[in-house]
Amino acid sequence: MTSSSPTLILVHGAWHSPYHFEKILPLLASHNLRIATADPPTTHGDASISFSDDVIYIEKLIQTEVELGNKVVLVGHSYGSALAQSAVKRYKNEIQALVLISAFFKETGETQLQSMGGTVSVSTVAEGDGRFQCYHSHLHFSDSKIVSP
Repeated sequence: MTSSSPTLILVHGAWHSPYHFEKILPLLASHNLRIATADPPTTHGDASISFSDDVIYIEKLIQTEVELGNKVVLVGHSYGSALAQSAVKRYKNEIQALVLISAFFKETGETQLQSMGGTVSVSTVAEGDGRFQCYHSHLHFSDSKIVSP
C-alpha cells in the first residue's frame, strides 16, 4: 500500500545503534512519517563484513520500501552518511531526499584521513589501548536541539 508520507530510513554511525535515534522517533512519528531504523552489519564488530556489505544492506531496505510503493528519505549519520551516499547512487530516482548529519564527503577511493588533509582534526579525540584507535568528535544529545516545522 502506497503511503502519502515518505519512509525515513535512519542509518546510524559506527559505534552506534538504532537506539541513538530513540529520542527523535516520537517527534518524527507525530508528523505521520513512516520510520525504518537501519542497523548496518559492520557495526556489530564482525571483521569479515565490509563497507560493501553495509551498502548492500541499505540498498535492500530502500528496495523493500520502493516495492511497497513508498517514497524514501534516506538519513545518514556519520559513518551512516557514507553508506547513504553510496546507496543513493543506485536509487537516485527513488530517493526523495538525502539528509546527511555529521557527514563525510570524500572522493571515490579516498580514505577518511585523506579527506581531512592527512591529519586528524583538532575537534577529534583519539581513544584506544595502543592496538586500536577510535577517532571521533564528541557531540552529546543534551547539546543538540530538535527543530520541528
